[in-house]
Amino acid sequence: MDHSKKAELEVKIEVDMPVDIIDDKDRLKEVEKGLVRSISKGLYEQGVSFKVDKVNFKIK
Repeated sequence: MDHSKKAELEVKIEVDMPVDIIDDKDRLKEVEKGLVRSISKGLYEQGVSFKVDKVNFKIK
């Protein structure tokens, strides 16, 4: 018997970022990884686990 079910959550997050980070490709990549990592850790302690399947990171 299953004790959990899958759900899909679609989220759009706008991030306000300093221009010096945007201009530095290495720092920008680290910020992107850090954002995904911090979102992924969220509810683990509550017994909810999930993975981030797709990330689109666009500079406006």
